[in-house]
Amino acid sequence: MMFKAYVRQHPRFGPWYAQVERQPNWVIKLAVIAAVLVFVVPLVLLTLAALVVAAAVFMVLALVMRGLAVVRSLFDFRGPDAPAYRGDGRENVRVIERP
Repeated sequence: MMFKAYVRQHPRFGPWYAQVERQPNWVIKLAVIAAVLVFVVPLVLLTLAALVVAAAVFMVLALVMRGLAVVRSLFDFRGPDAPAYRGDGRENVRVIERP
């Protein structure tokens, strides 16, 4: 409420606010709808487009990585009984297993 009183009494914005208050209700609704169409709709559409592009890039990169994994598995000369797990990253470490 204080903001409205400040704007009404402001020497620069007061006449503008009074002119807007004198307009019929449908004019203000039309102005709000126009503002939504100009600002909100393009923002939503750009966000949706960005999500679609990000999903497409993710899918393409996932397919490329899957293809590389298939090609890599074709040239893997370990035996069929060998586990796919090549270790836990430790090198030059002796592990003492205790009962």
